[in-house]
Amino acid sequence: MPMLTLISEIQPSSHRDRHTLFCDFDGPLLDVSRRYYCTYSLALRETQKELAALGEVWRPRRLSFRQFWSMKQAHLPDPAIAQRSGLAPEHFERFLKHVRSRVNQPGLLKLDRLQLGVRWAFSLIQQAGLDLSIVTLRPEAEVREILQREHLDHCVTEIFGGDSDLTAYENPVSIKRQILGQAIAAANAAGRPGLAMVGDTEADVLAAQAHAVPAVALTCGIRSRRYLEGLEPDAIYPNLLIFCHQQLRVLQPS
Repeated sequence: MPMLTLISEIQPSSHRDRHTLFCDFDGPLLDVSRRYYCTYSLALRETQKELAALGEVWRPRRLSFRQFWSMKQAHLPDPAIAQRSGLAPEHFERFLKHVRSRVNQPGLLKLDRLQLGVRWAFSLIQQAGLDLSIVTLRPEAEVREILQREHLDHCVTEIFGGDSDLTAYENPVSIKRQILGQAIAAANAAGRPGLAMVGDTEADVLAAQAHAVPAVALTCGIRSRRYLEGLEPDAIYPNLLIFCHQQLRVLQPS
């Protein structure tokens, strides 16, 4: 995958010619894999209990974490994961109801962790003279709370988020495109034009392409490199830190 010449040619910026880097939250900055797997496991257990109460004996074939996450990274839909776990089609919606009701519970949200190297990456972004705008499907208040808890809120210029707890899990491209449009408009109005959109899913890549913004895909999130390659982003990196090292190093003051 070639270098992003748009980024690599920019020199250290002053306040009057700053640029903005747009970045998704879940995936690039936050590892949600444990929460998603725990949600899946609990949903299976609740479905089993409900069926037992109805007199139907069913023993789930719970996938291992590795199996489950590889399916999520391949963008296998939840009904297909349910089927691989031994559920009959008539019980898919019962299982999905439990997934949706649990995935954003406070006890499970605590399982999310910062991706490795995020603090260092934020430091490089600041050294490069870039503003950082979070463009996410999560509600803004949730993102702000996590950033404050991790003492990283001072690294972020603005947060553009969704309006529902479930939007991030459902990952609709149309809403991500709309939110990115808002972020681009705000950056342009402030005289800090967008540099690239960094994300880990089809919503990020397709939204960036719709707005003619360079799309940088990261494989540390919920989609595999093979899947992301099919979307033809401008560049693919393992994580945000490696992207910053390879793309932003020329921006750092000598």
